[in-house]
Amino acid sequence: LRLSVPFGPSAVRKFVQLRFQGREYYPSPVLQDYLYHLNAQPGCGEFVLPALLDSTVHARDPLGKRVALLKAPVLFLHGEYDWVRDCTGKELQRTNPEHFRVLQLPSCGHQLFVENPKAFAAVVAKELHS
Repeated sequence: LRLSVPFGPSAVRKFVQLRFQGREYYPSPVLQDYLYHLNAQPGCGEFVLPALLDSTVHARDPLGKRVALLKAPVLFLHGEYDWVRDCTGKELQRTNPEHFRVLQLPSCGHQLFVENPKAFAAVVAKELHS
């Protein structure tokens, strides 16, 4: 993708079109541009993935084990069409509902802040002021 300039943005749009074809949820053009720019930059994030994920692409040190130790209240935000399951947040919420909460934002997948920035900002602002 880094070498595909000036065809990179259209290549990402085509990939997204094929990947989400026929599904109820379809990422916005803003997310498509975000994905292009995220991947067109010099490598950084992909170098850390092997340290974070095992060969089956599951977390080496799952978040649920670590976040359960936090003393502060925790809010898990999850997109309506998120590819990551929200079971960790729901399990923590079930075991300690005063400490852990899970909210699902509508009309977005995993990149909440890009796909539904107004809902994301409203939830974050409300949480910071409560």
